Amino acid sequence: MLHKAAFWLLAGALLAACTAPATPQPAQPAEPATVPATLPATATLPPAPDQPVTPTAIATPQAEAPAASTPAGETASPTETVATETVAAEPGWLADAQTYRDEVVGFELRYPAGWDLIDVAPEVKQTSMGYAVTLNSWPRQEGSGGIPEGGTKIDIVVQKSAPASPIDAAAIRRDELAQDPANPTVSNESTLTLGVGLPATRWEVEGQMGRTVEIVTATNGYTVLFSGMGDFALVEEIVRTMQPFQ
Repeated sequence: MLHKAAFWLLAGALLAACTAPATPQPAQPAEPATVPATLPATATLPPAPDQPVTPTAIATPQAEAPAASTPAGETASPTETVATETVAAEPGWLADAQTYRDEVVGFELRYPAGWDLIDVAPEVKQTSMGYAVTLNSWPRQEGSGGIPEGGTKIDIVVQKSAPASPIDAAAIRRDELAQDPANPTVSNESTLTLGVGLPATRWEVEGQMGRTVEIVTATNGYTVLFSGMGDFALVEEIVRTMQPFQ
């Protein structure tokens, strides 16, 4: 009986030892993370201490100039040309030119040296309603007519009138040509600017006397008509030197 009781006591002790909770063990420190031997391709290595760091220039994009707009239906040209006014050189004959001065009308003009002037007496200019003065590029010859080859002639015709403007004077002369029984042909009409800004009208006339160039203006209450034959360009140069005065 005693041996049986001791057996059960020993079995109970063994069972208690097997079911008892385990004694907690102290926490082990975490192992440090392992750094991979090869860095990723996107990583940037810091510069070595003994190597200078060279700054990298960053290109700045340049702003493009806005393209000029071209109107619809037009083609843009690669080069823009600016139109400029051409100033004619001073004629060489002006260096030693002579001067014609009309004290009645109040104007003067220059003409080449050596030309012949057929003038009118001052009293005729004062009393008549109109008169004409002639400039010839050749010496005067009594009894000769016409114009020699290579010659140039200018008739300066003055008409006393109301204080007409240069535009009115041109309109009156235009009507006279239209009513001329010889029926002259008028062409190449244009405008000119004489000395000190005086406007004038120019055209060419084909009539019984041949082809002439006429330049019409007005100043100080007088109509002044220049009728030229020969070198039209030279006639225009001479007329452009007209300078009105009071």
